[in-house]
Amino acid sequence: GKPEYGLSIRIASSIPPERGMGSSAAVAVALVRSLFAFYGRKADPAELLALAHIAETFAHGTPSGIDAAAVSADCPLWFCKGEKPQTLPLGAALHLVIADSGRKSDTRSAVQAVKERLRQAREETKEHVNRLETMAVEARSVLSRGDCARLGELLDSAQDALNALGVSDDGLNRLVNAARDAGALGAKLTGGGRGGCMLALAPDGAHAARVSRALKRAGASNTWYFELGERVEK
Repeated sequence: GKPEYGLSIRIASSIPPERGMGSSAAVAVALVRSLFAFYGRKADPAELLALAHIAETFAHGTPSGIDAAAVSADCPLWFCKGEKPQTLPLGAALHLVIADSGRKSDTRSAVQAVKERLRQAREETKEHVNRLETMAVEARSVLSRGDCARLGELLDSAQDALNALGVSDDGLNRLVNAARDAGALGAKLTGGGRGGCMLALAPDGAHAARVSRALKRAGASNTWYFELGERVEK
């Protein structure tokens, strides 16, 4: 119900697109929030997600809504397909490092690789997939009790399973190994795989900075490290 003139909208985002990091959802949520702020209003959560979903539909066709929910939340979310996302409490601070491989995720070829493995070695492939589900469920309780050491082990185990499924590639494996060598508690790819980004868990902020530098030396096009949700350095 507001006039559609007199607006100049400029978007500047440091989140790389097409890397599985929810960049379009972040832009959509920021844009909706900025328009509400311009008109002196604050969008309630349901209204914010409904309007961001319009933008996401324009960008992706049939978005799940999880990206917009995640980028607009103040805490991690537990998501199961067909169910409403639930907030996930943290038992301890998390020091995360994100590295961009500099390549777009090739989700299509990653999915095809899993399908081909299912055809060639069905039982072994199903075992890896089931392991990933089991680890995700355990990670939920591990996060709640703040057991960062165990969380790191789960990240490493998940990466091993994803690599066995053909979802990872040499470039991502190089970054994962560099993070581990630099003292990360654990590391794995994130997003669709075969390009895109990876993440590492560090024991503290000093280690996160060290891991970030190691990832850049290993070929990452960019890195970010955080404590909980606050960016420390680019």
